[in-house]
Amino acid sequence: MLDDKIKYYLVMRNDVIELGFKNMDKFGADLFCLVMREIRRNVEKLNKNFCTFEYRDLKEILNIDDHLSYEMYKKEIDRFKKTIMSCWYEFENEEIGVEMAVFTEVINDKRNRTITVKANPDFLDFFLPSSRFTYISLTEFCNLKTMYSKRLYAFLKQFRNTGYRRVSVERFREYMDAEEKTYDDFAQLRRRVITPAVNELKDKGYFPNLKVKEEKGDSGKKVMALLFKF
Repeated sequence: MLDDKIKYYLVMRNDVIELGFKNMDKFGADLFCLVMREIRRNVEKLNKNFCTFEYRDLKEILNIDDHLSYEMYKKEIDRFKKTIMSCWYEFENEEIGVEMAVFTEVINDKRNRTITVKANPDFLDFFLPSSRFTYISLTEFCNLKTMYSKRLYAFLKQFRNTGYRRVSVERFREYMDAEEKTYDDFAQLRRRVITPAVNELKDKGYFPNLKVKEEKGDSGKKVMALLFKF
């Protein structure tokens, strides 16, 4: 059952977290983490780069009503497949740029009522143990209502042992996927991104002591960095 699956932690490499779940909505981010956890477990224990879900598990994952019509159910399955196949890893620095699909195949076995997801073999290193990783509670992550809250949750979890994290406003915008022109105005970034995400993490009890300090530049006017203490 889904409750048994998501109560466990996902061990996610920090370089994957730093992608910030780019271009994902809430549904996509939850699904990515759930599938990633299942494949990671199979890679470590069985040396297999795939996982299989029974239809009844998918109904819980997708929150599908038992009385949903066949056509509507089929649409939700299609949504699952399209979301999985749209997961991309992107990395770029001054020397190299890399883009690759995280998952390469989704097989809908209608006879056995299962769906199998295969991971890109070139991406399997991201599912294996690493010296730089973070424990993500799937229960907590999936319970968060917005993508900004989910991104901030993973962002802070990386520094769970220090209890604080400092980041430039520019880098924070990039990580939170809030680079639209609207958020050039820091007041809008604070009102629409930072404050709601911080409040949800505190209200849920995941970071009850979370505080944000705004650090200004030499002029004393423009906010240049954020210091999160938790």
